[in-house]
Amino acid sequence: MASNTNFLDWLKKYPYKTRIISYNKDMSRLRKAFFWLFLKPRFKLLSYKYDVIFCDWFDELASIMSKVSSKSIFIRLHRSEVYGSKFLKESKFRNIKCIITVSNYYKNIVSNLYDENIPICVVPNGIDTTKYSFNPRINRPLKLCTLSNLIPRKRIFDLIVNNPDLAINIGGDGIERMILENAIDRFSLKAKLHGFVELPDFYHKHGIFIINSSDESFGVSIIEAMSCGLIPLSFSRPEAEEILPKEYLYRDYDEMGKKIAELMDKTDEELMKIKREMRSIVESKFSLECQVTQFLSLFSQY
Repeated sequence: MASNTNFLDWLKKYPYKTRIISYNKDMSRLRKAFFWLFLKPRFKLLSYKYDVIFCDWFDELASIMSKVSSKSIFIRLHRSEVYGSKFLKESKFRNIKCIITVSNYYKNIVSNLYDENIPICVVPNGIDTTKYSFNPRINRPLKLCTLSNLIPRKRIFDLIVNNPDLAINIGGDGIERMILENAIDRFSLKAKLHGFVELPDFYHKHGIFIINSSDESFGVSIIEAMSCGLIPLSFSRPEAEEILPKEYLYRDYDEMGKKIAELMDKTDEELMKIKREMRSIVESKFSLECQVTQFLSLFSQY
């Protein structure tokens, strides 16, 4: 079950019969009324028919299923649900078999916030490595990019204003777009906004990927970029340390600038070695196949 199906790609590789129950927020008022009116009996009936009940978000759908399901359920928790979610408080925890987080960092947060006797397991996000194909080319000079929702915690404004000479191509849209446009124009910044972009083509045109967020549950865009062979640089956050070797983390913009300069000075052979290392990390830890293997192992334990 999911109110947001963006993180269900792993089901493509799942070897068993599955059915997705999703909530479409664009439904008409009449359809919404019928959806919620018959939701509890529908969920109760569905829980009899299937062996595994998986909720992809700890939202209202998961909370309702925890109260009516005839079987124990698995719930994945991303990021936003952790902070003050009423659905966590309203759920019937004795019907929840396991809470799944996407990083050890968030596993520890959940463990400290909610004193419930429920196993908390970690299954990192995975991406389709065939879609995000490896680009063996090295184009000089190395181009920089980032991809994200343009919202405050992504710290795109902070990144470009504090690095006015950073020619970074920014993919994505969001509430800060106008602020970023005004800053680029007013301060003659070299950053460029591209809005929504085609993937993986956008990644394949670049050599270095920067993620400057202050907080992420995991950070799917960085493993997409790594799968395409981009060299990642990330602001040093606990969850980023679970993905990247420490030499690709920076604590301030001076350190980031030095790392970019070092990469620019490397030979093609050195860069190719790093590109293949990044791709290998994704293939061995963060592919859809890895994700499915971990989910299957988790479900079989219970």
